[in-house]
Amino acid sequence: MSAARDVRSQIRSSASH
Repeated sequence: MSAARDVRSQIRSSASH
């Protein structure tokens, strides 16, 4: 389940900006 982790990672990166 690396897709779920990728999606969460992207959201975290977007929120950080």
